[in-house]
Amino acid sequence: MHCRPFRESVVGLVLFGAILGVVFSGALASAGEPTPDAVLAELPFERPEESHRVYVNLAPEGQRPFMMLLDTGASGSVITPALARSMGVSIRRHKSSPYRKKTRLGRDLQFHIDDAHSDTGSRTGWEYGLLGGDFMDDYVVELDFAQRRVRFLDPGQYEVPKATTESGESIVPFKRSGTRILVPVQIEGETLWVLFDTGAPGSLLLSGKALSKIGLDGVPLQDAGSVGTASGEMEVKWYRAQSLRLGGFEIGPRDILVAPKGFYNLAGTNDSVLGFEAMEPFLVRIDYKRRRILLKQDPDYLYPARGAFE
Repeated sequence: MHCRPFRESVVGLVLFGAILGVVFSGALASAGEPTPDAVLAELPFERPEESHRVYVNLAPEGQRPFMMLLDTGASGSVITPALARSMGVSIRRHKSSPYRKKTRLGRDLQFHIDDAHSDTGSRTGWEYGLLGGDFMDDYVVELDFAQRRVRFLDPGQYEVPKATTESGESIVPFKRSGTRILVPVQIEGETLWVLFDTGAPGSLLLSGKALSKIGLDGVPLQDAGSVGTASGEMEVKWYRAQSLRLGGFEIGPRDILVAPKGFYNLAGTNDSVLGFEAMEPFLVRIDYKRRRILLKQDPDYLYPARGAFE
């Protein structure tokens, strides 16, 4: 066997490594945008009359609509009985295993029917289908609020980078609570981890406990009545926050809601959520596998004079 001198071998490896570095640096340089092969599905926001929620039609082409509210605040996918029947789902009493329905992504959605109180309708009167994290965490999910579309990206073909030097972009590392996402926000300069909840229509909802934790328990609150949730009506007040920051971007001043009694213990350890209106100024890519979110600022977004949960 003929062996090259050691020095020659090392030089060869260095040169080979340099070539690979050029190839891979080129690949990374172009990884800012997903390639067409990475896009598994592109769906428009449905139901424009509910402009502060993200509804998508998951039905395969030519089939009965399968309309679901994309809800990163829901750990699992759930449909109320009346809506399930309108979608052609045959409800069986005492069924404990998930139901299944085909989607245009080429895989079935597994979901439960919310029939704990009734198998004929919702306990609150609001009929809903929630697309939860147990389905979405197999993808990188892109929410394009300016174009009003959702793209499901293949995490094997595209990943949110660890860092970005692009102007108007930020990478937000997040914590996972099961299939739900917790992100850091800064309100009046104080950091709080809250649930990243596309199913909540407003900017930010804080529990009384969270407000106290960040030293704002003495601020003046205005009565705001109540808001409807999947668990029923919730008493709320509102507070005008002068500063609200997400991913290093200032998105305040904002009206935020305060639930003195909390959010029914449904929203993480401090019962607080970041909602749709706080996400609207950005294109958002959620990389569940790698636990990071890309925020790309929309230069044409017009910040509201005030924004509250509707």
